[in-house]
Amino acid sequence: MRMTPSPPLPKNTAMMIETEQIRHVLVVKLRYHGDVLLTSPVFSVLKKRMPNAQIDALIYDETRPMLENHPAIANIITISRSWKKNKGLQIKKEWELLKTLKERQYDLIIHLTEHWRMAWTTRLLKPKYSVAPFMDFKHNRWYHYFWKKSFSKLFYFHDYPRHMVETNLDALRVLGFKIEDEEKKLSFYIPQQAKERVENILNDLNISDYILLHPSSRMFYKCWSPQKWAVVLKCLQKNNHPIILNCAPDEKEREYIEKILSFLDNQNNIFILNGVLNLKEMGALIQQAQLFLGVDSAPMHMAAALETPQVVLFGSTGDLQWGAWCAPHLKRILTADAKKFPCRPCKAAGCGNSWVADCLEALSPLQVLSAIDDLLGEQQ
Repeated sequence: MRMTPSPPLPKNTAMMIETEQIRHVLVVKLRYHGDVLLTSPVFSVLKKRMPNAQIDALIYDETRPMLENHPAIANIITISRSWKKNKGLQIKKEWELLKTLKERQYDLIIHLTEHWRMAWTTRLLKPKYSVAPFMDFKHNRWYHYFWKKSFSKLFYFHDYPRHMVETNLDALRVLGFKIEDEEKKLSFYIPQQAKERVENILNDLNISDYILLHPSSRMFYKCWSPQKWAVVLKCLQKNNHPIILNCAPDEKEREYIEKILSFLDNQNNIFILNGVLNLKEMGALIQQAQLFLGVDSAPMHMAAALETPQVVLFGSTGDLQWGAWCAPHLKRILTADAKKFPCRPCKAAGCGNSWVADCLEALSPLQVLSAIDDLLGEQQ
């Protein structure tokens, strides 16, 4: 079930809704951390247009921190991927979820993903209005008809090169909302407890004005060569830049960090916080950094939301669709020469799904160091 780019919507097809009659709204994004964070402007716009409405989010439980504490969200309802491991538990949890959603009596449901379960759920909840992405089931007319008739309105999912933030907001545009540029900012809220813990860690390490390197991603085909990261780190060490090295609490990511460190002559000015922080604390660490350095990942989107200057590397994934959503003066997005790699972004898991992207490996440490110097110089 793949969403494909579709022709532009005909004129005057927006479904004008009576916003004053909307009391309960559900926004659904069943995807990973970065995808969920990129929906944050949707909630802000909805609350601004419908201040008296209660707006809920339905997401996977592990992505809760990406929207937690958002002032526009009344309730975060979650689904666990682990339910599928036990059929009896899954039936019980799915029934409880449906009961919870039904009790909320939603007037408007907005689906931001092409998840089949939501077609059935929307039919059962019977909201006055519902929106979902257009899906073209060319191989099955019944699927196409069922999906289309499950929602009041469909919006075209621009696969590339439209940024995902704009695509998410298209779900509101088809409701007749005009979105201003200042309303498109990402939001990531950090509780005071997380800020205090990170502040204590920094005080213990006795560092400030540090560069934060988060070189890993859940998908390792997005990761750069450890040897090349080591070259960058050696140059930063020579310039006396304090560097914090961080990754998620995942064994493979920790091993990747250790491999980078193995190519260094020493660890002077390098401080390692591998997997010791939760997502909110990681946000606090990113917020206080002089510069974020990394690849296409959820922390990159967090840095964009927190307006931390960043240098990020992109390989086979689309930087125009998934790049840092922040002001140009806050970012340097590095990609391979389009003439040498006209195939990018192929969106594959590396070349031939090998989990190694030649276009990413074509980037040099000199390019990264130049971007760092350029961005740091601009911030002074």
